[in-house]
Amino acid sequence: MKFVIFFLLPVLLTKLTWAETAVPMLSEYLKARDPFRMPSLKKIQEEITNDLEKFSADAFKMIGVVTGPDHLRAVLLAPNGKTYIVAEKMKIGQRGGTIKKIDSNFILFREKIVNIIGEEEFFDTEIRMLDEPAKNVTAGTTVTTGSTGP
Repeated sequence: MKFVIFFLLPVLLTKLTWAETAVPMLSEYLKARDPFRMPSLKKIQEEITNDLEKFSADAFKMIGVVTGPDHLRAVLLAPNGKTYIVAEKMKIGQRGGTIKKIDSNFILFREKIVNIIGEEEFFDTEIRMLDEPAKNVTAGTTVTTGSTGP
């Protein structure tokens, strides 16, 4: 009996060490990215704080600019027909875009997106002024309307 254990012990130890090294290799293999599958977007579900975050930022239309003593504010028409007055650094869109610049003819906003490789990058988009004049403007505000630029 001792003879059998003496010869089988090295074999059993070899199998045990192989199993100890195989488990970490297997778990590392399972963590590897599948090159044929799109990377999953890890979304942190944030609470929607205003109506501007319910729609895609591209769906808004700029209908006017409100001038003030310090900054310009833009008048946006949402897909649901409501108008909103927005300022720089406000959040807009479903992907957490931020308004970077308001000009007399356009609004520039920046969104963080995940590209095809899985890296995060910034994507800038402009919303241009509509041709038609602004409607339903409250008295006492200055609204500048214009046509789309070249």
